[in-house]
Amino acid sequence: MLKGDLVSNFFLGLLIMLRYKARFILFLAVPLMGCENDLEKVNLMSKQVAATETAKKITLIYSDSAMKQVNVYAPLMLRFETPEPFLELPEGLKATFYSKDGSIKNTLTANYGKRLQQQLTMEVRNNVVVTNAKGEKLETEKLIWDERTAMLTSDVDVRVTTPDKIITGKGFEANQDFSWYKIKNVTGTFTLNTKTDAQNP
Repeated sequence: MLKGDLVSNFFLGLLIMLRYKARFILFLAVPLMGCENDLEKVNLMSKQVAATETAKKITLIYSDSAMKQVNVYAPLMLRFETPEPFLELPEGLKATFYSKDGSIKNTLTANYGKRLQQQLTMEVRNNVVVTNAKGEKLETEKLIWDERTAMLTSDVDVRVTTPDKIITGKGFEANQDFSWYKIKNVTGTFTLNTKTDAQNP
């Protein structure tokens, strides 16, 4: 056999080996990709923790020195005992805030609520409405109530309606009884003509 033939046969054999090796690597890669996807599914499933307690038509009462401050009613409550335990109110809630003499300061309603028990905060979302005794109303899609600071805050669009005007903006903070509030980024102010509205209902 000529030297040139030996070289050609060597490269031909090497090419065949590389082809088989590539197929073998591809064969190994497919099961590995399948295992990775399975691990992602397992991790995703592990995050979907089942509720440890379910209760219907519940009332949560927050009090200070035996005086009722806040009353929260929800048609359904789910309790989750995770490393950061929380309560979920998937069917909405109504919270009533009281003054020291027992009169109602303001009310809060929303279609969804979630209370982080360690942080002592409750986040409410979807059709959130807060009204106070002065006839003022706040409407937004997200609001956080901090029980420690007794503050209400939001970082999304808000709409505040008073007896004589409507104010829209993004970002909001107020005290718990909604007697004081601040809209961070005002986008519009509309004055209501109450006399005209009264004459033309």
